[in-house]
Order: sequence, then C-alpha cells, then structure tokens
Amino acid sequence: PAARERLYGSAAASGARLVTLTGDTHTSWANTLHDASGSLRGVEFGCTSVTSPGLGAYVQDVPDLGDQFAAANADVDWYKVDGHGYTLVTLTGDEVTSEYIEVSGILDPSYTTQSVASFRTSRTDEGMTALERA
Repeated sequence: PAARERLYGSAAASGARLVTLTGDTHTSWANTLHDASGSLRGVEFGCTSVTSPGLGAYVQDVPDLGDQFAAANADVDWYKVDGHGYTLVTLTGDEVTSEYIEVSGILDPSYTTQSVASFRTSRTDEGMTALERA
C-alpha cells in the first residue's frame, strides 16, 4: 500500500495521466485505480497469457470467481480468471481503449478469436476518467 500511494502521489504531482499495462498473471482484468483517499488516479489493463495456465486452471470449482474478485475489490471493474489470448490497446491523444481477445484453443494450429470485453477511458485535465464498457 505505501509503494502504491507513493506512485499515485508522484503521478498526481507531475500531472500524469496514469494508464498502466501489465501482465504475467495469466488472467485478464480492467481496473479503475483510486488512492487511499478515494481520488481517481488512473486505470490499469491486465493481459492474460497466450498459452500458460491462469488461476482458472487451478480453481475450477468456483465458476464465478472473476465476478467475486470484482465485487470484493472496489478498483476492479472486470476480472477473468480463465481463457487465453491477448489485449489490443489503442491509444490516441484523448482516449485509451482495451479490447480483450480470446483464442478458441491453444493446442491446435487452427483457432478462432473472440472479443470477450472492451473498455474505454478518456483524458481529463486532472487525469483519466473511470473505465466504462466500450
């Protein structure tokens, strides 16, 4: 928590519009980030893996685990614990969109893709807006 607050404080002091891209958890998520006082500080997009197993491979008896994570965490707008694929992030001067693409399978060279979620945030004078479904 202390490191997170220092990051948020630095972003606020510099006037940064904080957009975080991350991965290596092998799950997908979209977060609207708030500091300890509840002020909006930025957004975060997490990308799943293409082939490595994620949390959903190990916790299979909780079918709504992603929904439970989102309900229990105020900053989590969406969380998906299973599936494989990639995230297409589009940056413009005024907006950032993320589209979460899943592949139908990882063991066969023939596969299809499907968009499973999409989010948008816009630039403001103070930073970025909260995420909304795109």
